Amino acid sequence: MLGTYRDTGLDSQAPFKQALQELNRERLVDDVALKRFDRDGVKKMLGGRTRKETPEQLIDLVFSETEGNQFFVEEVFRHLMESGKLLDETGEFAPGIQIADTEVPRSVRLIMSARIERVSITCQKMLTMGAVIGRIFEYDLLLKADQKLNEHHVLDAIEEAEGANLIEDISELREARYRFVHEQIRQTLLSGLSFPRRQRMHLRIAQGLEQQPANIVEKNPGVIAHHFYQASTGADPKKTVHYLMLAADRANDALAFEDAVKYLESAIHIFPALGNDTHAQLLSREAVSPQGSELVEESIACLHDAVEIADSIDLEDELILQRCKMLLGIWRGHEAVEDLEKLLARSKAGNDRHKELEAQRRMGRAYYVMSLDRSGFTEKTRDADNHTIVLGRELGEVKKNQEEAELISREIDNDDIAIDVATMRLTPKLYLDEYAFGEAVLKNLLVRRDPIRLNAHYFRMMWSSLAAGRLERCVEICSDGTA
Repeated sequence: MLGTYRDTGLDSQAPFKQALQELNRERLVDDVALKRFDRDGVKKMLGGRTRKETPEQLIDLVFSETEGNQFFVEEVFRHLMESGKLLDETGEFAPGIQIADTEVPRSVRLIMSARIERVSITCQKMLTMGAVIGRIFEYDLLLKADQKLNEHHVLDAIEEAEGANLIEDISELREARYRFVHEQIRQTLLSGLSFPRRQRMHLRIAQGLEQQPANIVEKNPGVIAHHFYQASTGADPKKTVHYLMLAADRANDALAFEDAVKYLESAIHIFPALGNDTHAQLLSREAVSPQGSELVEESIACLHDAVEIADSIDLEDELILQRCKMLLGIWRGHEAVEDLEKLLARSKAGNDRHKELEAQRRMGRAYYVMSLDRSGFTEKTRDADNHTIVLGRELGEVKKNQEEAELISREIDNDDIAIDVATMRLTPKLYLDEYAFGEAVLKNLLVRRDPIRLNAHYFRMMWSSLAAGRLERCVEICSDGTA
């Protein structure tokens, strides 16, 4: 005879528990514990059902949803098949399969609902709020998100849910935290909520998260952004976008570029309530993120759209310059020239010398890129760079930056920074034929035996001597640099 039972939630006084103890004492039964599948087990089970090589993304999805519970694996697979999400028209696995939080197979929902209904109404309310918070929820946030809940009742409800094996205590340090024993429990709770009620609960949770200490708020902007976004029109759109942009910045810092794009796309979705300039700024932020994912064309397209919808002239110029920088970074100088000419004309007409300097500096770079495979641009490059130096000196930018850097090097007595300052001073001086200074820097580097800065210095002197027409010196520098 073969029988199965759950080893959790058994009352020690229940007849079955007493019978099992008696059978074990008489050695009349063998107790075999059935463990959940690991990821490889889920992979084999799915492969057996489909008789195909299962995509890794699908394996990860089913494993995260079921945690290896064999029954859940079977039911989730069946649900995906019956809903038409699993395969495309050709019979191959569909790309980008997703399962919504409230998407629970009917058979699983019936079983989970029966377990949930065994606990008190207060416990069910507490669990529902925890489910909206997430798979893991904090005790303090529960109280802040629903101030109608009595603290003593919440404590009783948590202990009841633990006893029913619906949640487990994962508290650490001094923070009380709980996790749903299974994701399907949480999803079953969510499936019982109406959409408007779930939105209002998200709003209360977001407001509760904002009440946390500032360092915690800054650490988890993505969580707050998620709840404000899910609250939809119930939340202040400016506040929602604020947290989405913070979350995007945090994702970019962590090199999670795809996550950053998702946050920014969510922010852009809200833009009608915020105006064209805000929409344009969001598009420009989105353009920065895909570069890390090597999606440069998408970045340029985002900036193009941003320029088209910007209302403010200053913002439009800023976006055009950002697009030029991106184009120059991928050696497409000819595409940047038209934008730069427009910026130069506009800055001169408005007598904005600083904007003119920035555009002029990029124009020199654009001409240089074009000179690599086109004739007639070498002289334009030199003229543009010389114009940049003259303009920078008139505005005091070159001298101011050099003086600040030199002061720092003296204050901390750092020879490396001093060498870098000297190198920074060198570029404009070389264009004015002041080679003595450059040779002094070279001599210093040779004495210090600093190969990294020495190679960089050789490279600068090679180009400047060539531009100045000192071909013999250029050859000598190249020979020394490659020796």
